[in-house]
Amino acid sequence: MSPDPRNRLLTSLYMYGASLKALHKMDQRFQQIVADYRRKDHNSAGLACANILEGDANNVEALFLFGLCHCNAGSAEIGASAINKALSLKPELSNYDFLRDLLIQQDLGNQNNFWETLFFQYLLFQDVDAFLLSYPKCGRTWLRALLGKYVIGEDKEADPLNVLSLTQKDPNFCSLEVTHDDYPHWKPAEKIFTNKQAYADKKVIFLVRDPRDVLVSYYFQYTKRGDKKLANDADFHGDLSEFIRHRIGGLGSLVSFYNVWAENRDLSEAFLLVSYEDMSTDTKKVLMDVIGFLDWPERNANFIDEVIDYGRFDNMRRLEETNVLNNIRLKPPEDGDPEGFKIRRGKVGGYSDYLTEYDVAYINAYLAENLHDLFKRYK
Repeated sequence: MSPDPRNRLLTSLYMYGASLKALHKMDQRFQQIVADYRRKDHNSAGLACANILEGDANNVEALFLFGLCHCNAGSAEIGASAINKALSLKPELSNYDFLRDLLIQQDLGNQNNFWETLFFQYLLFQDVDAFLLSYPKCGRTWLRALLGKYVIGEDKEADPLNVLSLTQKDPNFCSLEVTHDDYPHWKPAEKIFTNKQAYADKKVIFLVRDPRDVLVSYYFQYTKRGDKKLANDADFHGDLSEFIRHRIGGLGSLVSFYNVWAENRDLSEAFLLVSYEDMSTDTKKVLMDVIGFLDWPERNANFIDEVIDYGRFDNMRRLEETNVLNNIRLKPPEDGDPEGFKIRRGKVGGYSDYLTEYDVAYINAYLAENLHDLFKRYK
């Protein structure tokens, strides 16, 4: 029997940010404590936190992890007391609780999961300088590959999709995490997290694409690449027209996510809006704009051309078809269905090949009425 995708999701959500690579700015002692916790050695981690607290009773990180250790060891009352103290000492920790509603939807909504996920998201954010955010199917894998290739230079062995670890290893680059933020595509619109204070001291690159193209492409990912299971929505069997109107992942979720960021863009240290359409028209300009925004070191012009060539659609599709990177992000569909590939068509305006006039009219009216003017090009 294959593992429950919800369990794999939970692991990826709070443990990815807790890797030792993602804690390199913290002192080695706390790195080791987190490593013990990840190995489920809650006794060693708890004792180490207790030692820290003997000398610093208000150490928020040690308090929170001490509480998690006790919660996992069955001492819920002691654990809750420590965590609540940490939350009272540092109320802004609540800014990192943006995956709570997703966990509830995943049927993983217990207090321990809430606290653990919040804490490891908090740790991740302490070690990241900038974020590339998008709704799915906006060209994120493409831009991610370009940026990763730019970072690794002539290294032929490194995986360019592992942007965070690559940038954390090289002090010449500010660290960059590539994410869907609070996973708005797996939640109803009303559950999308509106508090973006966690990004207050971060640079944010917000990648967008024509919602019509996004909905078509995401419909195939939702139904053919397992997303509906990850959204705990396996009973959805609708067609594209129904998906557009679906409460999870459809037009409402997409527009709400765009709007939340339009309204909160000034909270970040710096905000850069990038579009798939502009990337398609002038890839080099967009790439250089992003690199300049991140204040990454300059590379020579010939290498920039190599990077752009690497990101060409046919090369990205080849990487997925052969799975040469052995990266789950570019794993080809088991049945080989062309519509099930992550690198599917890459066509601007390709929605016209799939949507009926009725559906286009519905989307157009919805966007005209509900989409923030920051994205007026799509209205």
